Amino acid sequence: MGASVVRNAGEGRPVFSRVTFPLGPVGFQVRRGEDAGVRLRFDANATVWLLSALADNRLKLDAGASLSAGAPVFRAPGRRPVSGGDGVLLGAARAGMIVLAGDAARVTGHDVLAHERVHVLQYDFGQEVWGDPLETWLGRRLPGGRTVVHWVRPSILYPELELSFQRMLHLSWEERPWEIEAEYLAGR
Repeated sequence: MGASVVRNAGEGRPVFSRVTFPLGPVGFQVRRGEDAGVRLRFDANATVWLLSALADNRLKLDAGASLSAGAPVFRAPGRRPVSGGDGVLLGAARAGMIVLAGDAARVTGHDVLAHERVHVLQYDFGQEVWGDPLETWLGRRLPGGRTVVHWVRPSILYPELELSFQRMLHLSWEERPWEIEAEYLAGR
């Protein structure tokens, strides 16, 4: 809701004129005013990540955690599925999806899922406020682009912006603003 309010304000629209409710790879956009209605849009990036996880027999969908998180949550029983530049990670959130190591809670003693849920919210916010407006602008300039962005959120620009931002900063895990926010909001 907050991301929609920020985007509407940035575009000079009334506060609740357009509200997007992301749910994994699908977003429901509720519009008021002249173009009132509900529009379903697929997040291309989230769809690719979700299909990849569903096809990976090493990952198990956790339905209860997924319902709680409002995003697909996968567990990797008996293993740590993700390694990053700073070493082995106990969880990762990519494009609105969460993957947790099988021993995440036991190793850390805190709720890794809560931390990763914050990253899902960060992705949703960034895509709504930065990625989607850029992709909509680009869609208006490409043949057939208007039709594509009407039904599909390409989600190609925000992930690239996020990756570029990470490369530019060269910060350790503990210094990254998005990690500090996730730790704080997860209650640590």
